[in-house]
Amino acid sequence: MFRRIIDHPNLEYVRLIASFVSTVYVFKQYVGQLTVVNGPSMLPTLNRSGDLCICDQFSAQILRHIKVGDIVTCYSPRNRNNIVCKRVKGLAGDVVEVKARNNWESDRKVTVPQGHVWLEGDNRELSIDSREYGPVPTSLITSKIALRIWPLSQFGPLDPLK
Repeated sequence: MFRRIIDHPNLEYVRLIASFVSTVYVFKQYVGQLTVVNGPSMLPTLNRSGDLCICDQFSAQILRHIKVGDIVTCYSPRNRNNIVCKRVKGLAGDVVEVKARNNWESDRKVTVPQGHVWLEGDNRELSIDSREYGPVPTSLITSKIALRIWPLSQFGPLDPLK
């Protein structure tokens, strides 16, 4: 009887589905996933209306291969339920010049501590970033934006040199 269950033709479909689901899960958890980026903080690099991007989680989480100029996603230091998208402006040990947001503040320099990065949006006027909440722990980084796939007219890798 047990032999009949093992040889049942529908069991092959169950194995195929289980294999597919586990492959998708591992890919999504450790390699990469699709992400929709919304909001004005990365204008003009990313559109406010929702660019669809492929995110590289493996480089960001496992290898910790992040460099200045990369665009990353991370948990917001202010609200861990939100994920934000910003550009890396400084790594641990770097001295970052923080420009004043208004006339009554002055420019300042900040040394990024070990285990942290300095993140800023490309749209300085509309971005809440490290200028407000300080250096961000690298443990909050979830992925690196690898490629924009939508809109098709802007398909391709993002400029890392801003």
